[in-house]
Amino acid sequence: LVAFILVFVLTFYMTVEEQATKRLVRSLVPLKHQPYLTNLMNRMQDKIGLWLRGQLILSLVIFVLVWIGLTILGVKYAVVLALLAGVMEIVPYLGPIISAIPAVFIAFTQYPMLAVGVLILYYLIQFAENHILVPQVMRRTVGLNPVITIVALLVGAKIAGILGIALAVPVTTAIGVAVGDFLDINKKAVEEDEDIESA
Repeated sequence: LVAFILVFVLTFYMTVEEQATKRLVRSLVPLKHQPYLTNLMNRMQDKIGLWLRGQLILSLVIFVLVWIGLTILGVKYAVVLALLAGVMEIVPYLGPIISAIPAVFIAFTQYPMLAVGVLILYYLIQFAENHILVPQVMRRTVGLNPVITIVALLVGAKIAGILGIALAVPVTTAIGVAVGDFLDINKKAVEEDEDIESA
């Protein structure tokens, strides 16, 4: 929950302080590189915004699906458990597993066989998420590979704990834009060299 709130707060301040950040870059970077870096920052910001939008869509869809499923099954605290599932959606793969544990436990205290039903429900939602939701939402908005996302979260957790987890995906997305630019520049340089040699 802390990580989830931090992402929104930091994204908000990044948007609000956009001009201040650009002014800082202009004061530190030589004049000839300023247009490129300003453009790079704009594209990074756009990517982070798209990631946040995609994350919100996924969280909302998971919240609704879990809430409907638990309500049909008759599990207590369906809204709270669905909210937990929506919030934990920010953590790929591990989030749904963590959010399923209290739901299964509560269902078990009501009726042991109900816990099996809840387990199946969460599995089906996770299956639909991995094969339908994430490919359609995240890849279209950000294009960040899920494996890269998990590695980024692990590195972020190791470096800065909860704050690192909160910043991992946005920072990785921003770095991806910069790396993409670097690879494009190298590719163009190689192509120009090949053109010169062929001429």
